[in-house]
Formats: sequence, C-alpha cells, structure tokens
Amino acid sequence: MGRIGGGLLLAGSLLVAGVTLLSYMRDRDLPPPDSRPISLILCLPAVIVGVFLVLSRASVPGWLVNIAPGLAAVLICIPTVVDGRPGPLGPVLLTWTVVYSAYMLAIHVAWMTMGVVAASFAAAAFASRGVDGTDLWIAVTSAILVVFMLVIRLRSQSDRLSAQLIALARADPLTGLVNHRGFEEALGRAQVRHSRDGRPVSLLAIDIDRFKDVNDTWGHPAGDAVLQELAKLLAAYFRSGDVIARVGGEEFAVLISDCGVHEALRRAQGLLGRVREDSLTWDHRITVSIGVATVPDQVEDFDGLHRSADRALYRAKKAGRDGVVSANSGNLVTGSDEADAGRRNPLVR
Repeated sequence: MGRIGGGLLLAGSLLVAGVTLLSYMRDRDLPPPDSRPISLILCLPAVIVGVFLVLSRASVPGWLVNIAPGLAAVLICIPTVVDGRPGPLGPVLLTWTVVYSAYMLAIHVAWMTMGVVAASFAAAAFASRGVDGTDLWIAVTSAILVVFMLVIRLRSQSDRLSAQLIALARADPLTGLVNHRGFEEALGRAQVRHSRDGRPVSLLAIDIDRFKDVNDTWGHPAGDAVLQELAKLLAAYFRSGDVIARVGGEEFAVLISDCGVHEALRRAQGLLGRVREDSLTWDHRITVSIGVATVPDQVEDFDGLHRSADRALYRAKKAGRDGVVSANSGNLVTGSDEADAGRRNPLVR
C-alpha cells in the first residue's frame, strides 16, 4: 500500500511539474498565473514523501497511509484556490486519490477520504473565476463519486471471491474439514495464542484402523463414505472452536485449545466409544486409534506437538488398535468390552 501510494505521489508530482513547465514555455511572453509557482513548490514535498514510501524497507505507519490520500487532495486543490483558475489536472489527480483509497484502505477510511476530496474541490470550485462553482463542483464530484462507487463494488466482489478461494484452498474436498495446509496454519495461530496466555493446547492424532481392508474389500467409494461419516461424527463430537482436519488419507487431527492432557485423554476415550456406537449404523463398522499430546504438559513447544501425537498414535496401532496412547505413556487405554466382540472381525480393527 505504501509503495503504490508513493508511486502515485511521484507520478502525480512529475505530471504536474511537467505540465507547469510546459505552460511556462508556451506562455513565456505572458504574465504567469499565481498558481504555477505554488504548484511547483507543492510538488517538492510530494516527491519527497513519494520517494520515502517507495524506497522504505520498514513498515509504513498505518496512520500515514490513511491520511495521505486526504492530504494529497488538499494539496491538489490549493493552487486553484490561490489562483482562482481551475486547472485541467485537478479532477484527474483527485480521481487517482479516490481510486487508491477505495481499493486500498478500510471502507470507512475510504469514505472519509471521499468526503475530504468533495470538500477540497468545493473550495477550489467556488474560488474559481469565470465558471459557475456550483455546476463545476456537482459535475466533477459526481463523476468522481461514480468512479469511487464502482471501485468499492469491484473491491467487494474481489474480496468475496478471494475469501472463497482461500476457504477452498484450506478445505478437504471429500469431507469438508480443514486440510493439511489449513491445519498447519491453525497450529501457527494456536502457538501465538499459547505464547500470549500460556494455556495448554492438546492435539489428537486419529487414524481409522485397517482402513485399507475397507477399500480392498468393498472399493474406494465405500472407503470415501466411511471418511465422510467419520468427518460428520468428529464435527458433532468436538466443540465448534476446535480445529478438526483431515491431514492424510485416513488420518485426522483435532487441535483443542485450553485443554490439558487429562481432559484431552477423556475426550479421546469418549470418541472411541462414540465411533464404535455410531458406526454400527454405517454400511461398514470401524474403530479408530488415537495419539494424544499436550503443550506444555507433555511437550515443551509446538515444534514437537504434532510429531509427539503421531508417535503416540503409532504406539496405539502397534499395541492393538482401538485405543488411546498418551505422549508420555506407552500404555494403551481401550474402551468397553463391546469393542472386544468387534475385534473378531478384522475389518473392525
């Protein structure tokens, strides 16, 4: 935003300086209008600010970006107010100002800038000699307002489409859950919150037991149906603020904020029973294995959180499946005896 605004300042300043110098050459035998020296003087600070914005490597202060278009509008109108002669470049440069603010700045700031532009040009129009100030102000301000509204409309459509594309890029198309990319971003946000408030964050790594057997026996459409059913179950079981993701083929992950290891284990064990019970009504019954890791109870930082949960999940699979293993324990916590009857069928495991 700063670089684009600086580029517009430089372009406008060079345009004004060039037209002013050409008018000097064309009218050198006539007395110069009072506004031409003022125009050249005003170009100097505009060039300095423009160069600063374009070349600055540091972040430009937000307040400077917000007020710059309004200040530019005031500078554009000063020569006309002083000289009383409306210049041809005024409406053009004011249009640049409102287009920049409408597309780059917050909507309320853009409308404030539009108000400054209208007020500044009103002063210039009514100070102009030889023209009807009211007609001039209405004609130019109306044209600029139409351009402003069109840009606002296009920006709104662009923002909506961008939001949809971002959502699609972070969603798994089969289950509608967050995909691996979106989950990594959620981990980053959780890390920032944890560093700020120090509250525990738990991660559940979930894998469908012997999912390959489902695909090999009944085909991939059956496997896709199982994935969709499990995704619905996870979305219903966990809180709306928990991040639920499909991070692999039959691998899921749940990120739970403000949740210690004991609460995470309780939820994981509850999920085991919920999957056993609900999958009885599905076309193919399943069980899951779960690995649990918690920051800071079990893992010191977020760099090892996902890795620790995956290792715990691997131990759960190796210990017999259909159970939960915590990152700081190798013991498999299983569910009720109802699962034991289901283990006679290998597809259940």
